[in-house]
Amino acid sequence: MNRLPGIAALALVTGWHLSLEAAPGDLPFRIASAAASKASGLQGRAVVHLTRLKGTGRDAGLERVLAEVAEVSHLASGGADVSYSDGQTCAMGAGWMLEVRGSGEWVRFRHDEYFGRGDARPIPREEMPPVDELVVRAREFLGSSLKSFVLLGPGEGLEAWSADFLVSSAFDSAGIHESWVSASRVTFTRVVDQVPVLGPGSKASIIMSPDGEVIGFDFDWPALRRSSAKLKTVGVDVIRNRHVAVVREELGLSVPPTERSFECGYYDPGVAAADSGRALAPACVVAHRIEGGFDRLLVVPISENGG
Repeated sequence: MNRLPGIAALALVTGWHLSLEAAPGDLPFRIASAAASKASGLQGRAVVHLTRLKGTGRDAGLERVLAEVAEVSHLASGGADVSYSDGQTCAMGAGWMLEVRGSGEWVRFRHDEYFGRGDARPIPREEMPPVDELVVRAREFLGSSLKSFVLLGPGEGLEAWSADFLVSSAFDSAGIHESWVSASRVTFTRVVDQVPVLGPGSKASIIMSPDGEVIGFDFDWPALRRSSAKLKTVGVDVIRNRHVAVVREELGLSVPPTERSFECGYYDPGVAAADSGRALAPACVVAHRIEGGFDRLLVVPISENGG
């Protein structure tokens, strides 16, 4: 079996792909939130002002992860080679890779050695545990090994957002289609006063083997400053008008293309795009299927002042 490159998030290798069709994809909280968003945005409610805070630094973040999750995440065996480049610090050891970005709030771990082991066998899709069980396992890992990294502030919660599988698909000699699962991934999002945080930031993902072993994780989880100031959001009719304007500006189209999803909440652009001190603006994220079969995500601001 081919090994997955450690530097990629469940990187694609020959014959393998992440298939959202192989798992429910969006989980119940996200489905309900999206339905409410499409009907009425954020119902015109006022939301608190939130700001991303700077972390403790990449080197300190790397040391903390090495120290706190070493045993459970197979980091204890052998030494580590540490390398530095613009915006990231990486440590690599015997069969594992750890990467830290930003000011320490973005972390990626991969236990690549798992995919080279003789007992690392994919299993038929129908033999995978129920997704609810995978969510419980992932939440337990967050609450134990990552409890000092994925922290919740006042009014904050953690909701299971999506689940997907790393799947190998093929046809047997009789022409019957078969799907085999090599790993699963459960992603959680932060919610603030029951408003979900959209975008790549404020997310934590746990990657597990079919037998439940944690073989990777990702998080972009800054601490947030919550102020007393509030932002009033607009109604869904105004949101739709703004959406058309964003489509015209970013896609050059007068009519929006096929809409795949419509979700409203706070928008956290993640460490790649956000400086510390940047506000999480209320917004709706609309996915459109564009030429080539890809989704294009458009961010539509929904506060009264348009910011």
